[in-house]
Amino acid sequence: MQESLTGIYRLRARRAMMGGLGTTRPLPLPSMSWPLVSDFSRMIKTPKVALRDPALRTCRIELDGLGQPRARSGNFATVFRAYREDGSELALRVFNRGVDARREAYLARSRYVEQRQISSLVPFSFDEKG
Repeated sequence: MQESLTGIYRLRARRAMMGGLGTTRPLPLPSMSWPLVSDFSRMIKTPKVALRDPALRTCRIELDGLGQPRARSGNFATVFRAYREDGSELALRVFNRGVDARREAYLARSRYVEQRQISSLVPFSFDEKG
């Protein structure tokens, strides 16, 4: 979706420069292009290369019938199921776009859950660098 939005901004900017929108000032382009879900899928397929955490680098990612990582996408994140070497499961969540407020909220949640033993919650930690 990021690519299509960038395309729309460029089209509007081109029209604006040509006088098509009644102004000669182009619209601003987004400053950062965030990876697409397909980019994350290609990356996560080889955790040894894609991830920094030694415990996560040895995990195996669930694949679909075509041999691609099975992604579960939502509004702001995509989740991949992974299996540790001992067979236990974990969820790898990658964010579809950057938001500083979300970073702070997830860091706070991570600290809260790590400091308490809540039986109804699975272990959770936030690693902004992967």
